[in-house]
Amino acid sequence: MFFTPTEFLRKLSMLIPPPRRHLVRFHGVFAPNSGWRKQIVPACPNVLECERCGGEMKVLALVTEQAAIKKILEHLDLPSTGPPIAKARRPPEFDFVA
Repeated sequence: MFFTPTEFLRKLSMLIPPPRRHLVRFHGVFAPNSGWRKQIVPACPNVLECERCGGEMKVLALVTEQAAIKKILEHLDLPSTGPPIAKARRPPEFDFVA
């Protein structure tokens, strides 16, 4: 296939996505309006549904202050710090001499 420089630039420019648009586009069964999408793509679980009664829960507060989070976790007897970081280990040494 041979193109003139103008044809080549025109075809190349068609591959550049428009500004502020998603670069991932789904086609076929993954397309948003595909009739088979529900059978292929798993549905998102409703995280605000109560596991015991099935009712809908409401978000009452969002705690972002580190001191308040630590105080709440300690009151509930939950760990308020992360696990300790393990020391770096050397890679195993192999004896390649037979």
